[in-house]
Amino acid sequence: VPRGRAHGRKLVTEPPLAWGLVSRASLHSGSLTAASRLGRKLLMCLFKEVIFLLKCGDKRDARESPGYPVDILEDDPEGLREAALAYQATLREAVGSPAELFSLPTGEQVKLEASSVRLCSVHRDEPQHKVLVLVSPRDTKTGGSEPGVPVGARISLCSCAAARCSDAPLVVAAVCTSFSLTFSLVVAVYIKASWWATEDVLRTSDPARQGLMKVQSFGERIVLFILNVVIFGRLERNLDDDDMFFLPHSVKEQAKILWRDGAAVGFYTTKTKGSLYGNGTGACYLLPVFDTVFVRRSHRRQGLGLAMLRDFCQTFPEEEALGVSCPISPAMLQVCRKFLLAHPEEQARLWEVEPPGAWGQRANIWLKMQLQLSRHPDREPEGTEVHLCPVTPSVGPEVQMD
Repeated sequence: VPRGRAHGRKLVTEPPLAWGLVSRASLHSGSLTAASRLGRKLLMCLFKEVIFLLKCGDKRDARESPGYPVDILEDDPEGLREAALAYQATLREAVGSPAELFSLPTGEQVKLEASSVRLCSVHRDEPQHKVLVLVSPRDTKTGGSEPGVPVGARISLCSCAAARCSDAPLVVAAVCTSFSLTFSLVVAVYIKASWWATEDVLRTSDPARQGLMKVQSFGERIVLFILNVVIFGRLERNLDDDDMFFLPHSVKEQAKILWRDGAAVGFYTTKTKGSLYGNGTGACYLLPVFDTVFVRRSHRRQGLGLAMLRDFCQTFPEEEALGVSCPISPAMLQVCRKFLLAHPEEQARLWEVEPPGAWGQRANIWLKMQLQLSRHPDREPEGTEVHLCPVTPSVGPEVQMD
């Protein structure tokens, strides 16, 4: 038993060996004699207790396990950033020394060294909210020096994005950071003095996390960031679409994460009525807007897009008009069509909108579909569920579906 749980499990699985150990212990103990039944009973009680603990050990560990990052992380962004900076400093000081290795779920090992970590912002408008990520050195499209993306293209993209936003300097910085990160294969995140594989960051041990849940804690903000920038931005999009990606969300972004079977599989975000559109403009959204949405590839074609659009509409039952961010991608348009066919009561209040959503910036989605159908009656869209990607990109052209 003192040699560890592995030996203890052998006691449980091999009773003859266990009895032999008890017998030898009683024979070699000076305090026990052949006539000392009490001593033997004490040893047997101890042995049974050890067996009980070993049998229940795995369940006890699972029950007492601290869980995944979203379950254990405190709402302390500043503390997380300071810990990340301190760890990054130790990596820089250790240059030239043998690097530790982080094992991925795939079996691949990545060196923990200064050149393979990045400090990135979780929110585009809060530079102090940062996490340390580990990128794969084998990734051929890494941020900053990727051979497939010339610097001129990145600058052009940033300028184009900035021209569309009121807070241009802030957006340029956010675009540069996000664009660089989306071309890096992030494999782990540094949280609570440990490296967590990206898939583990998306997991939860809390059975109460099921279905659509509002993002509230900083740990959930990190999950949203991983889904948005890492999963959609790099792993589950067409890498040929180098001019399309999501910026990190705002620190005050209203969002819901879709949890299924202990993992985050999607999200959608909204612009609330009365919230500011851009910094310094003073303009506010005039209606709630369904802004961005994403479902992981492994969970598409299961009606989850419809479920999220339905949840959005049910969240604002008193509003006479609801918006969907313009431009609406073809896949999202299919989702809207199926939803409006199933819920005709929503046909009059769902609008495609440009911010901030004045009447001159709205187009009724159902009416737009009917007009298109009247012009091309032989091109009626099929009523099949399509896999879901963003309603509209934060920068760049309309999202294309593969």
